[in-house]
Amino acid sequence: MAGFLIIEDDPAVMSDELDAISCPNNCENDVPLLFGPWFVYAVHSPILAFRSFALLQDMWGDNVRLPVVNVTENVTLADWLMNPGNGIDYFLTNGQLQPTITLKKREIKRFRMLTAGMWEILFITIEGSSCEMQVLAWDGMYVDRPYTVTKVVLITGQRLDIAVKCSEEGSFKLKSAPSADDLLSVGPESVPYTGTLATIVVNGTINAIMDFPEELPSRPSYNADLRNLTYEQIQGRFVVEFGPGFEFNRQPYVSPTYYRYKDEVDTFQEWHLLNTNPVKVHPFHTHVHHFQVVSYNKYEGPYGHFDVFAGPPSKAFFDFQGKLCYHQDQDFFASTVRPDPFPLVLTHAWNESWTNEKSIYNPVGQWRDTVIMPPLSNITIRFQLHRYTGPLYVHCHNLFHSDHGMSGVVQVVGRGESTSGAHVSAGGKWPGTCRREDVYSPNGAGGIRSRAGLPQIYVQVAHW
Repeated sequence: MAGFLIIEDDPAVMSDELDAISCPNNCENDVPLLFGPWFVYAVHSPILAFRSFALLQDMWGDNVRLPVVNVTENVTLADWLMNPGNGIDYFLTNGQLQPTITLKKREIKRFRMLTAGMWEILFITIEGSSCEMQVLAWDGMYVDRPYTVTKVVLITGQRLDIAVKCSEEGSFKLKSAPSADDLLSVGPESVPYTGTLATIVVNGTINAIMDFPEELPSRPSYNADLRNLTYEQIQGRFVVEFGPGFEFNRQPYVSPTYYRYKDEVDTFQEWHLLNTNPVKVHPFHTHVHHFQVVSYNKYEGPYGHFDVFAGPPSKAFFDFQGKLCYHQDQDFFASTVRPDPFPLVLTHAWNESWTNEKSIYNPVGQWRDTVIMPPLSNITIRFQLHRYTGPLYVHCHNLFHSDHGMSGVVQVVGRGESTSGAHVSAGGKWPGTCRREDVYSPNGAGGIRSRAGLPQIYVQVAHW
């Protein structure tokens, strides 16, 4: 089961244009759209067989026993559903197959989108139309000003509010339609979805004049722009690394009290998010706090290799020259590593989307609680540990990865309380590092100092 919990804005803080397309006063123009892969049965290749609900039902002992129902004498219902030739591979929208959304010409409606899949990526566009889309908010946080898009990218758990207006009558498809560049950018082992999500039918003309909002409610003071903070103003630095297997910073999840990082409440944080996987996207998600995307940095290693077909799972980190790294996962076993490393292909993401101008996923300066990490990516985020003290759960929002261990717990303590005892390394192996001499010193406490005497993080290679 899945559904929305919408916290409505106070009309007093909304412009007239935003109020006209929003609950509580104009709910007829406020359209929730929940996307989920709940009618996915086709098996297009063995490596993607895990997506099929028929296999999941069999794995978990679902009472709906598809294999015992025959479509023909020799074909079970499960076999028929999984046959890719029958095309049973659909996202549902609000639990419906390709429902209809109605608008009038020049009418504006607010689409509140939420993706509730497990690992799929949606590249949403309105195909073959003059319909305009303006972004209002991401992950429940308003953007500075609305801006026009022709395509938006949603990954598991992300929320997006857009205003939609169509200037001509007709029937148009709201689709997930990844381009060739999109497919390259997410890597060959990610799961981008292609298909229709809903049909937009435009008929008739609205009598009133409706305009797109030009002003949006302001963000809370603790979500002010942090891009111009000085080095001294940033009290905490941390690296989050998602790798080739199911590890968080070189080891899987341990327990709710096994803290991977500690810092004081109300401090400004700068974290570096690394995806060492050369073939797969990882979505990074934090509980409690939104964060600001500050920069996309050129990725400079290491890269991870996970080979499930070479006997025991072969997991290892290599540098860009194909040499085995000194810093490996905590459970690294050299005997399981293939002698020839995984051939590194510098992906479209590595070559292109680390530059601020070319990233279509999360524009620099925006606030999110979920960010797409393309293959071989290095992203800098900043935020304030505002007010809340206690555990902070951080994980990959691909739920299959998270459930298998790609998650960790950060502890926020009171002002002046001890921040010692966090398990930042995994058995002495540090995230984001490869060579023995690579430096990792998040807060400069007991770490190696650079020549300038400042604490240094090896992976901090920012390009503004």
